[in-house]
Amino acid sequence: MIIHFLLEPKLPFFFYHMPLLGESSSSSLPTAAPRTQTDNEHEPLIANIPDSSEQQRKDKYPARPNGNYGTLSAPPDPTDSRPLDQTNGESSASIRSINSRRGSLSDACRMCLYTSFAFLMVLSIIGAIVLLAMTPEFAQRSFNDGVLLEFNEASIVNATRMNNSDVLTLHIAGQITLKDPAYGLVQKASWVLGDIGTRTSILEVYNGPLILSASTSMGTIEIPPLNLNITSRFTKFNFTTPFTVANTKELMKFAQDAVASKEVSWQIAGPVGLKLGWFGASVVLEREVILEGMEGLKQANLQSAIFPGVHPRGGIALQGTVELYNPSKMLSIRLGDVDFGIYLPGSSGNDKMIAVVRATDANLIGGKWNLFGISGRTIPQSENDEEARIIMDRFLSAYLHGNTTIVHVRGNRFGPDDDGDPYCERGTTTASSLPPEWLRKALESLTLQIPFPGTSEPDLIRSLELSNIKIDFAKNSPVISADVAAMLKKPDEMQFSINVTEIHPKVYLYLHEDSDSPFGQLVPEKGSKAETVEKGMPEGMIKVISKIDHAPFEVMPGKDDEFQKFLGKIFYGQRGTVYIRGLANAVVDCPIGLLTIHDLEFKGKLDTKGMSGMKKPPPQVTSIALLRGSKDVLHIQSNMEITNPSEVQVNLGLVRFSLEYNGELVGDVTMDELLLHPESTSYFKAQGRLFAARSGPVVKFIGNYISGISFWTKQDVEPVKVNALSRIGDGNTSLTVSGRHPNATLSKVLAPLVRHMEFVVTPPLFDEAPLLAAMQMNILSSTTILWLRNPFAHIQLEMIKLNATAAYKSAEIGSAHANFGNANEGWTGPVVLPPLLCDSHSGSRGDDDGNCSAITVETPKIPVLTKSLGFEAIKKALGGEIEVAVKSIVSIKIDDLLLENLQYDRDNLTAKIRKGF
Repeated sequence: MIIHFLLEPKLPFFFYHMPLLGESSSSSLPTAAPRTQTDNEHEPLIANIPDSSEQQRKDKYPARPNGNYGTLSAPPDPTDSRPLDQTNGESSASIRSINSRRGSLSDACRMCLYTSFAFLMVLSIIGAIVLLAMTPEFAQRSFNDGVLLEFNEASIVNATRMNNSDVLTLHIAGQITLKDPAYGLVQKASWVLGDIGTRTSILEVYNGPLILSASTSMGTIEIPPLNLNITSRFTKFNFTTPFTVANTKELMKFAQDAVASKEVSWQIAGPVGLKLGWFGASVVLEREVILEGMEGLKQANLQSAIFPGVHPRGGIALQGTVELYNPSKMLSIRLGDVDFGIYLPGSSGNDKMIAVVRATDANLIGGKWNLFGISGRTIPQSENDEEARIIMDRFLSAYLHGNTTIVHVRGNRFGPDDDGDPYCERGTTTASSLPPEWLRKALESLTLQIPFPGTSEPDLIRSLELSNIKIDFAKNSPVISADVAAMLKKPDEMQFSINVTEIHPKVYLYLHEDSDSPFGQLVPEKGSKAETVEKGMPEGMIKVISKIDHAPFEVMPGKDDEFQKFLGKIFYGQRGTVYIRGLANAVVDCPIGLLTIHDLEFKGKLDTKGMSGMKKPPPQVTSIALLRGSKDVLHIQSNMEITNPSEVQVNLGLVRFSLEYNGELVGDVTMDELLLHPESTSYFKAQGRLFAARSGPVVKFIGNYISGISFWTKQDVEPVKVNALSRIGDGNTSLTVSGRHPNATLSKVLAPLVRHMEFVVTPPLFDEAPLLAAMQMNILSSTTILWLRNPFAHIQLEMIKLNATAAYKSAEIGSAHANFGNANEGWTGPVVLPPLLCDSHSGSRGDDDGNCSAITVETPKIPVLTKSLGFEAIKKALGGEIEVAVKSIVSIKIDDLLLENLQYDRDNLTAKIRKGF
């Protein structure tokens, strides 16, 4: 009852209705604070006073017309019937007497009022003392039910170590909210006691909503004195205070949760001292404070990154600027100088560290983007760690392509300038700028995902040229070899030397610059060694020299026509241009390690001289040799020269050509490897066959060839009827070499090209007249002796028959006929002509590289049927020599092959004229 009375006092009636001395009746009682709109919403300071009390007081004691509401007056006498003015006039003396008595009465009332007020004040003080002595439970209950504690900010401003303890400087901001009826009680208490608030308090802070045990306290926080706002139920606070760390493990857990979670909480517990005017009390605080977390700091960017050169401790120096958004408007942390490791995610879940950096003066200010610089170095990768090498290959490839890679970032136990784990030996870094160990460990356990931007200059290969191109069709699928020269432009961010040790390109060929799709692709089976040239190159440029060796060439599906056009440009055109695009893998030796950069794009073009159809100059046959004869075929061998004016080397592989003479098929020729060297003349040995079934044109060609005739006018006449200056043969020794052979090439892609190849060759003249070397005519016996020689090496000839006519100037001398194989005519057998005798260095014909000499064979005496006109002419040369022309038809056997009716002509044959038999 005493407490209730003190909180809600009911004063005596006269205290409400009698004004104080010297005050008007409209004055109100003094209060502890002015009334506001907020006050009207809650219970008034002094309760149970009717709202109409003031009006009732005025009704009982109406104010006089003079407005002196603060004085007392006697009511008029109702029995007096005189007018009021008269009564006043008659009673002036009595009025003075009444006023005298009224002054004495006012003094008595004032004394009574002062006495009552003093009594009330004493009673209130006694009641307050009794209240304080009797209300700990009431105050605790009112505190628990009526007071809300909210934090708007809890930032770590600084971290120091004092007296072997970690001490954090926290910036705390928030508000205390008073609910009903606590807010009304505070207002009333402040009216009686004065300022209401809290004293300096030391509170335990726990991580999470539950207090498991006292040992789980993170530490203690000092709450400075706070005065409650009496005019509002909300009291804001904003202060900086120390936080003494008691349990670093718990604090580390909180830091982990605060960075990773959307919401975290503190449990704050401990005694709070209350200040009630001059008096004090104590309540126990156990309150959960909800704090916004940083949600994993998901919004993070590496704004820039450069590699300025080699780091003194190995690897490549790394510098950059990090942009990090802290979504929590409540939590902020000043990190200072802190070390981070940069990792690449591994396929097996094990991250691989690729760099270590130090963030300088880093802060995580809540609700803001935070910028801070980083510097450090890359970590060289072990050549034995295949997984790390593959991961780093992918990262470097993405970087040079301008693509972003997500890297994992965690706090690290050592910095870029440290040797290993010298956390207390940080080089030039001062201890005051380092985060405490609990924060460092918390950062080590947290993983941030940060985009690592690619280079701003992704075109690393600015050009790629192929030279000394060699196209080889020797196998079913063509292969290409070439020298490769690539110009590389290092990005401005990469300010260190790189050495490209291997390059593996994949080249696509396009017929036109604007072609949508390639007609072929060139894919080496493996990379080729490369050489890097940096000296003498423009700034930032390097030249990489390599080779492509027998890389398979594949014609793309449906692009056979374009491929044939490509070959046509090379073989038949004066110039051939194709365009190339592609991708290349490059093995790079740099301070990071030996890494492979994948899929570097390049483009260029091939512009070469064409072969002009191999007609400028045309191919040349330097010799033809008869190798052996069979029943149906005469095997020959020829030496050929083909000039290739193009810069492209082409190996057509095994090629078979048809041989045509005067438009008729006479045989074929096979080149085991038709290799055309660039811008030079190539020499070949071609194996050929002359078909016996085609004896007519074959015999005609051989007759013209061994006759040493390159061209004669054709005259189809009988041998016995020709004029002495006419020729039996047509004199044509040209052969057409054609690609129309049914099995021209083993390469399907080459077959259309070879099918259209055609060129004409003419065998060279013999150095010495073949077959008929000399003759002697015996006048008296009318016989002749012939000296014959074999013009070919490696094969023996047998002359079976001879039918020859000799002419001197314009007169026919006579004719000789012999069938050496007919014993009935007295012949002993065919005249055998052994092959040429050549030294070991001679070619197939015998006169290419060495010296050869023919073995001359003398025939038996052959009867001559003379003509009188010609005979008279030669008698004048008796004992001397004359030059005659011989026309003959012979039959020659080469091994098992018999060549009959072989036409042989000889001019300027020296004939000896003798008288004897």
